[in-house]
Formats: sequence, C-alpha cells, structure tokens
Amino acid sequence: GKHSIDKTYLAAARATGRVALHTLHKVTGITLAPDGRWRVEVDRLDMKGRAQETKILTASALVLAAGSVSTSRLLV
Repeated sequence: GKHSIDKTYLAAARATGRVALHTLHKVTGITLAPDGRWRVEVDRLDMKGRAQETKILTASALVLAAGSVSTSRLLV
C-alpha cells in the first residue's frame, strides 16, 4: 500500500544518503563497542535462508523496530 514502510520510513532514510539497506541479512547480535559505536553481527543469507558469511557492521546510531522478529531476543 501507499503507507507501507518501504514507501515511507525506508524511502525517507535512503533519501538522506546516510543509510544502507541490506536485504537477505539476519542480525545475530548487537554490542556497544568501546568507542561508543554499535557493533552489529549479521549473517548474509542465500535465497533459501542459509548463512553464507558472517559480517560485522558498525554504526553511530542504531534503530530497532519493536515487535520485529527477534528484536526482543536481541535487546535482552
């Protein structure tokens, strides 16, 4: 629909040029690094959901969508 997240929040975020969106990635862990940035561990998945590699991403800000799959587990 016209009010779906890809047409609203994600489109606005991408328009800033300061956001990268990665499809087929699953966050497996989040930690706060000594320098104050967020360290996000992700698995890059193939089209069948199998992990192909593990990557570490860093960010100065991190937004989690409450209620999304595994969000509660990551916050605990």
